Amino acid sequence: MTVHHLHLHPVQRCVLRERVRHTIDKTTTVPAFSVVVQKLINLTTQPHVDLEEISKLARIEPGLATKFLQVANSAFYGGNPLNSVEDAILRIGTIEIRKLAMLITMMDGLSCFRRTKPITEIDPHLQIDWTIFWRHSLLTARLNEHLIAAIHPPSGREYLAGLLHDIGKLFLHRHFPSEFEIVMIRAKEDEEDYYSAENQLLDTHHAEVGAFLGNKWKLHSDIIEAIHSHHVFPPVETLNSPESPAVAALTLVVANLLAGAAGTDIHGKNPQPINPARLPGWNRLSELAGKEIQLPELNVEMKFVTDTIQFLNSQSPPPAIPSRKALAELAKG
Repeated sequence: MTVHHLHLHPVQRCVLRERVRHTIDKTTTVPAFSVVVQKLINLTTQPHVDLEEISKLARIEPGLATKFLQVANSAFYGGNPLNSVEDAILRIGTIEIRKLAMLITMMDGLSCFRRTKPITEIDPHLQIDWTIFWRHSLLTARLNEHLIAAIHPPSGREYLAGLLHDIGKLFLHRHFPSEFEIVMIRAKEDEEDYYSAENQLLDTHHAEVGAFLGNKWKLHSDIIEAIHSHHVFPPVETLNSPESPAVAALTLVVANLLAGAAGTDIHGKNPQPINPARLPGWNRLSELAGKEIQLPELNVEMKFVTDTIQFLNSQSPPPAIPSRKALAELAKG
């Protein structure tokens, strides 16, 4: 049976959005963020944070302190082995520790969206690598923050928007597996992107679902809007100032495309190189930055996020995060 015979019935297509919203409203299926995660989100957007605040949160959240120590003692940071959370935070740095804490808590807290069994209703051979999902999310977060930093100091919201931009996929995969798989198959057989297939088969899409979740969790409106529109280029005329929400939306669109082109697409598509200069609004971003925006070395970023996710997924020692020297050598190559 080909995917062309798997179009959803019109009635189903019309009511999926409401079914999604109803499921999100059920606290038993979509739990609220813990107090620790909420505080971490708030800390992420503050310019100055007391080390003691972060260490207190690390002691409260199970496993967070342990992860801090594992990362601080990895090859990436080097130095003598550390035994205290405070020393680990000092070694990693307050800015990076907040990002690391957010990544860890997101990966752990959103594990409730992962299915315990593979999808088998239509195609038993269809497998989804959620390690690649987090690799893509982390790379998007880093690239999004890099792009914004060229225009104005990052607020922290850009990083969080990058981490969460595809959260709607996790939700649909967990709670609406049949619809999710139909879209996956359509995208694969017709060699089109997942978002386009969603718009053909469903009355909603993962970006909108992600925005619904952002509202549920009371995230900042800029984060919600960026998640909702991360596949849509905003009109150039709306890019009227560096702090415009449209600018934050555009950088996430670009970061998402660049991350996909780097080979982090969970749908198995072959990565296609992207020239940012040809993207709508790119020249305007450079104008707002007052200079041509330089992208980081994507192979270096890809190496970093791959090893970081592998490290955080591992239960013990392997210090998968590369050393600074190794990253420098990779950049030269």
